[in-house]
Amino acid sequence: MFVSTIDFRPIIGLSLLVLMFMASSFKLKSQRILVLDKRGKVKTIMYSEKDVIHIKLLNGTKLNGPISRIENELFYIGQKKIQLDSVKTVHVYKHQSFFNPLGRFLMVGSIAYLGIDTFNRLINADHPLIEEESVKASAYLFIGSIICRELIHRRYKISEKRPLKVIDISI
Repeated sequence: MFVSTIDFRPIIGLSLLVLMFMASSFKLKSQRILVLDKRGKVKTIMYSEKDVIHIKLLNGTKLNGPISRIENELFYIGQKKIQLDSVKTVHVYKHQSFFNPLGRFLMVGSIAYLGIDTFNRLINADHPLIEEESVKASAYLFIGSIICRELIHRRYKISEKRPLKVIDISI
């Protein structure tokens, strides 16, 4: 009579390894989340503790920094307590955008172009030292860098249609 025994140790070890990788792949969030709700759109902007936020208050004060704590009707940036109803706008920066490095390149290019052209005219003793065409070209590059900066920077005004709220997901 032939008795077959199956060794379950490799299967159990592989199962535990897969479960460990699955558990470590989830991004852990705090129990309370600060949410900027954009009505009419599926996507919301969420902030949890330690996320960096840029805001402007109703009194005109601009604050930015990591969120240290979120409570029911308020949150903290460092030690500064911020009431939800005192926030006027939330500023969102898309740093992964194509326009971020392009804007930097155009800014450096505008300064470099004007500097190199002026230096070249200085060496050659040309007059005037700074040409109008060089200033125009440099200004166009500079304006392009400002446009790129505005494309990565988005302001969301807090209102009834776009409320800022705290969602508690604790069990």
